[in-house]
Amino acid sequence: MLSPALSTWLNALLEGDYVVEPLAGDASTNTFYRITRGTDSSVLLVCAEKERLASHIHMHLLFRSLGLPVAGIISSCESLGVLLMEDLGDQHLCDAQASEYPAIYHQATTLINRLQVGAGGYRRIIQTTAGPYEPPILGRDRLLWELDFFATHYLSGFLRLEEEALVAIRRDFNRLLDAISFEPLVYCHRDYHSRNIMVNGGDISLVDLQDARWGHPLYDLVSLLCDSYVLLDSNLVSSCKRAFYESTRHLWASAYDFDKQFDFVAVQRSIKAIGTFASQARIRGKTDYLKFIPRAKGHVLARISQPETAALKASLDGAGVFSDSDKLPHGARTL
Repeated sequence: MLSPALSTWLNALLEGDYVVEPLAGDASTNTFYRITRGTDSSVLLVCAEKERLASHIHMHLLFRSLGLPVAGIISSCESLGVLLMEDLGDQHLCDAQASEYPAIYHQATTLINRLQVGAGGYRRIIQTTAGPYEPPILGRDRLLWELDFFATHYLSGFLRLEEEALVAIRRDFNRLLDAISFEPLVYCHRDYHSRNIMVNGGDISLVDLQDARWGHPLYDLVSLLCDSYVLLDSNLVSSCKRAFYESTRHLWASAYDFDKQFDFVAVQRSIKAIGTFASQARIRGKTDYLKFIPRAKGHVLARISQPETAALKASLDGAGVFSDSDKLPHGARTL
């Protein structure tokens, strides 16, 4: 299960016998294990790319320094690309009871604001106790790449659209990005949804921090409230939006401006999610992700009503994106 080198490292680090249990890693290419010794347990992360270990370490240190609930680091090994962390349990927010949602989602909304305020204004380099770190930026170029990823894996690979038919859609992608305001940049978790929020006795903790970066002030809120994994009551969504608006109203010209930006970011984020689900099915054979595509489409349809996105809606509708069929058609291209 573990490589000889990993076993040797753990044996030197831990005293006595331990049990190794593989854990599901959702869409991650990383590998996770629970390490149990008696009544104590920890989680071992094995990076698919060793060079990404630094981002895991820096983000855990940054989030903890801001008082955010994340796992503590027990030990790490750069040469092996591994990180041993505190165990936050098995219950994700998507596993919670709907009756628990109001308290948990308002708590999660508050943590977004705490991250943004704690991290402060944009700067190229942030400093943690592990040294300097240059976070990526979730700006126009990255969002356009994600939309192109959707075009590749869903429009072309899934719906089998030819390149000529994609030209108008890509043009309208750029119009969507023209409508998104990329100033000011704030710090974002970047994948702030119900599978990356752990619940324990009414308290929540955050996982999957390595992709945290500078981005749009509403990106994490959109990720939380326009989540493809859970169905949220519209009143709860509105309540969390209002609370976040009140805590960030200095960033917006008006509540109308806030709502429009929320819709634009939600359309991009939900289209991106469809591309991710399609790629998981095509590339990694994880067809279970296909069942989340209809809800992601629902988020697109619910938020694509602004005049600035009318052309994109028409293009996607013409391409058959909003059809009811979400199963891989016979003969669909796979990689």
